[in-house]
Order: sequence, then structure tokens, then C-alpha cells
Amino acid sequence: MDESTEFAVRYYRWAFEQWVLEIDHEFPLLSAVHDSSCPGFLKIMRTMSRDERLQMARIQMKHFHSKAVAALGETSSAEEKQMFNEWRRIRAESQEFESGWEDLKPRKKPIAPLRAAIKEAVAPILGKELEGYGQDARYYEFPIGRWIVLTLIDFSSRLDDFTYHHEIRRATDPIPISMSSSISVAKWFGIAGATSWDGLSEESIPDAASTLAKVCRRFLDAAPSLLPE
Repeated sequence: MDESTEFAVRYYRWAFEQWVLEIDHEFPLLSAVHDSSCPGFLKIMRTMSRDERLQMARIQMKHFHSKAVAALGETSSAEEKQMFNEWRRIRAESQEFESGWEDLKPRKKPIAPLRAAIKEAVAPILGKELEGYGQDARYYEFPIGRWIVLTLIDFSSRLDDFTYHHEIRRATDPIPISMSSSISVAKWFGIAGATSWDGLSEESIPDAASTLAKVCRRFLDAAPSLLPE
């Protein structure tokens, strides 16, 4: 098994462990992530039993962790594919999913307070901030042995307040070990291909910054055990 596949398998197994924690504690982390993909997904899950939630989590993860699934010889049954498509249809039709966080007002003020709050929250966690990327993007570099976790926080989108993801690179090689896959909380849970915060009000900025720091710390704390030695 090559290093990229070894990481993919460890990451997949770790991500399911995170799902178990979320399910057993009523989704504390996902409830705080203001990505428009999350409310509709959690709305469906809250109607389910624990076993059904775990089944849903596993089916979703198979879709977003395809490399690990292939390496482990796992497959999705016709029933699982049908369930996945049905859940996706229900989410798409959900008013909550379409409108996102209705209780939060769109940002009308300059983005500077958001940038400042996030910088303060993540600076102790993400490592060295790289220079030369301007105000619309921030890159951080966190070394772990012969690996580097590169984190991007992007403020440039007109649709979202900010997005973020991690990439894992060899210190001597610019190609990410995760290849085409960026790593973020919505993706490791199998909810969406990317993670963004949207519809933030000025009052909600501190919570958004705190939650971003929390999800980044969750992954970075696990990363040494996920990466090949």
C-alpha cells in the first residue's frame, strides 16, 4: 500500500470515529459549522435512531472517501446508493438547506473584523503563516515529521464569508499526499466536498472563528497518527 493510500485508509477510519462522537453527543461540532450543507443534513439525522444515523454516516462517507473504500474492498449496495440519492433529494428540497442559517444576517460590514478574529483564533494552532498571499487568502504551514499540513483560509468568495481546507505535502515534494482531495470538516464527514461559513452577522464572528479553530485543532491533533512514518 503506497503512502497516499495508507493515509486515505487511516483518515477514513478516523473520520468514522468522529461521526460516532458526533452522533453520541447530538452533533456539537457540526451544529456549530455554519456551512449551508449542514442544517438540512442534521435535520434528517435527528429523525433517525442511532443505528440509522450510523448507517447514514457510513453511506455518506463511502461517497467522499472513495480511495479508502476501494483500498479496503468495500462497496455500496444498490440499496445504499438508493438511500444516498434519496437523502440528497430530501436535502435539496429542504427549505432549511436552501436558505441556510436563516437566523443570521448577511454580512454588510467590511470583512476586516472577520479576518482579524480568525487570525487571532487560529494563529496558535495552524503554525507559521506564509507571506505574500494578500488579505483575501491566508496560508499556514504546520510541520509534522517529514510532512507539512498546509491550511488555506480563503475570504475571496462573493457567495461565502470564508472557506478553508488542509492539504498534506511531503516537505520535499509539492504534490499533496491527498492528491485531488482537500481536507475539511464537511468533507471528512461526507456531507459536502468543501466547507464554508456563510450568512455571518457581526455578532456571530467570534463563534465562527472559535469553531474554525476547533475543527482545525481536531484534525491537526489526529494528523500524526494518520500520516505514514
